[in-house]
Amino acid sequence: MLKSRVKWGIGLGVAMFGWTMGVHFLGFYTSRIEYASLVDRLALLLPFLAVFGALWQLRRDANGRFPIRAALLSGLVVGAVAAPFTIASLWFYHEFINPEWLELLISFERDRLTALGTPPDEILRQTAQMQQRSAGGNPVVNGFIGSVLICGVMALAQAPVFALGSRRTRDTLHA
Repeated sequence: MLKSRVKWGIGLGVAMFGWTMGVHFLGFYTSRIEYASLVDRLALLLPFLAVFGALWQLRRDANGRFPIRAALLSGLVVGAVAAPFTIASLWFYHEFINPEWLELLISFERDRLTALGTPPDEILRQTAQMQQRSAGGNPVVNGFIGSVLICGVMALAQAPVFALGSRRTRDTLHA
């Protein structure tokens, strides 16, 4: 079972690398920066699908049993295995491909808030917050914790559905 979790984690890591490079080359952090927030949210589909795949395989391999603890462990392993790939792709992107990504994002947000008529002191507060969030902490530690946490939460959210399905399958087999 660990082998399949590792496989899904590697798949997620490679997918995150491809996603990061793809959204850059499509201009979502440069010429189409107004869509950056949407693209960031859509990226959550990748860990959702990887965890779904790992849990589906776990249920299939568990012969009708589906312990929630095993589901959580699956999500945590998928996230831990994917984390180095994700961290490396974001580091490569931020350091070499688009080092001014934060300035572009802050500039866009400042223009957006100005167009909405937001008071200058509020604009300054919000853009300073953006800068502070991006500078806070160690990116490797934050990336690892983020990857593991996101996949763990997704596993816990999906586990009841798989557990219910495994009970139905077990009940059908014993009927």
